[in-house]
Amino acid sequence: MNDRVTEHVLLGAMPQQQFLARLEQRSDAFDRDDLATAWRTARETLSRLEEREAGCADDAGILAIPPEMAAQVDAVIATPAIAQAFARVPVMFGLIELDATMTARTVLIDERLEAMKTSWPAVPEDAALAAACLPQTAEPPPASRVSFDGRCLSIRDDHEVLQQLDIRIETGAPVSLPDAPGAVHTALRLLVGTSPPLVHAVRLGGRLLLVDGHHRARVLRALGVTFLPCIVSVCGDLDDVIAAAPSAGDLDLEALFESPRPPMLRDFGRGALVHTYSARRPGRLLQWRIEPSVQWLP
Repeated sequence: MNDRVTEHVLLGAMPQQQFLARLEQRSDAFDRDDLATAWRTARETLSRLEEREAGCADDAGILAIPPEMAAQVDAVIATPAIAQAFARVPVMFGLIELDATMTARTVLIDERLEAMKTSWPAVPEDAALAAACLPQTAEPPPASRVSFDGRCLSIRDDHEVLQQLDIRIETGAPVSLPDAPGAVHTALRLLVGTSPPLVHAVRLGGRLLLVDGHHRARVLRALGVTFLPCIVSVCGDLDDVIAAAPSAGDLDLEALFESPRPPMLRDFGRGALVHTYSARRPGRLLQWRIEPSVQWLP
């Protein structure tokens, strides 16, 4: 696996210092003055867009799921893992208007975009489009990247794609232990899985914020798709937004939902607002620990 990856970062969608800090950490070609100039130029472009496109995220359209996609939606609704992952806030299924949808991500990875372009040389038929955006299953992490030492579960996520992990403990798993005084004849089995990677947006007021599925949305929009099948969490306030999409807690949600012209998904298609660079491959180490505890009972 190549240890380099090409990233596309949305300029102006993150503070200048955050943008510079990211590239200083991840990019080999770092020139603070040139990058600061690129950020300011993009910010000037965005300022003009804020004047011309104020309110562009208001009243984002959601169309009804067409009959050709209904079977896929019914199958998704019947999937227990999906019902569990989206139980905190009411949800609906619909076709979201891509050009009126805000973006929660500020960085897209080129190799993921290119892989999808190869898979979709043209716009998929409705049934295939629904299956791509609303899958029923997810690929588990490669076994080679999962380890458990008896107390700590570790998963290497080299592509930053594991969003909603399903961690469960099953008691009474069969285990062979010697017959000896005090031997424990039950064991814990740790089950790890991921929820299906649905295209997911949250709706608050009349605005839509895409929180999962940015690469698919970017590629399909470039092919000419204007409305994309999506599961939408219908939120009543910002607390609902965080409950529906915990990763959104790192965003300036007030600015997103109140700014006249917030960062939009379609901005990734505007060259003046995007900076492309070679970076070290992103990755994370996810860990969960089982800690011993003793409590005196009354």
